[in-house]
Amino acid sequence: MSNKQDFKKRPRVRQGGPMGNMGAGEKAKNFRGTMKKLVCYLAAFRWRLLAVAVLAVSSTIFAIVSPKILGEATNQIVKDYVSIKAYDTITKKLPADTKLPSGKRLIFNEISRRI
Repeated sequence: MSNKQDFKKRPRVRQGGPMGNMGAGEKAKNFRGTMKKLVCYLAAFRWRLLAVAVLAVSSTIFAIVSPKILGEATNQIVKDYVSIKAYDTITKKLPADTKLPSGKRLIFNEISRRI
């Protein structure tokens, strides 16, 4: 007897996946006819599709514009806070018997913004 054993080769299995040596896809046989059928089918949904497109565009515009608006609002809040803080600091350093007119705070805010 021989020590050699006869092994049968396993059949080769095609590998799937992204790099599995798969062939190219099939070529469309009637592209125009298929597109015509698709457009006819979607014609019933044209208003809904138009609404989706308009909402998508408006959403994109809001996503682009909103950070700028938020930044400007934040800057305004900081300016107002700083002007109030400066007003309070100045009024604390004034003598105790000093009286300021009621609209003085608004005038001070305008002056501090111009500086």
